[in-house]
Parts: sequence; structure tokens; C-alpha cells
Amino acid sequence: MHRDMEWWTQLRVRAAQSGLSKRELCREEGISWKALGKVLAHAEPPGC
Repeated sequence: MHRDMEWWTQLRVRAAQSGLSKRELCREEGISWKALGKVLAHAEPPGC
């Protein structure tokens, strides 16, 4: 999973503002549904 704070924040912003579905975000970013759930549930990536 990504631990880059910039990527983490950008993904959270895109999820909130873009109008894309979670499925589309997962497909575009190449991440799993579970990974997206973790990104949206936590303000910072693990280890930060």
C-alpha cells in the first residue's frame, strides 16, 4: 500500500470532490477496494 502522504491526500480529495465512484477510483489508481477503504477511513497513511 502507498505510504506517500501526498498521494494519500490527493486520493481522499478526489474521492470527496470528483464525483467518481469508489469502483472507478480503485480502477484508475490500481488499488483494491479494501485499500481504498483504509485510505478513506484514516487521515494519514500508516507510519506517518
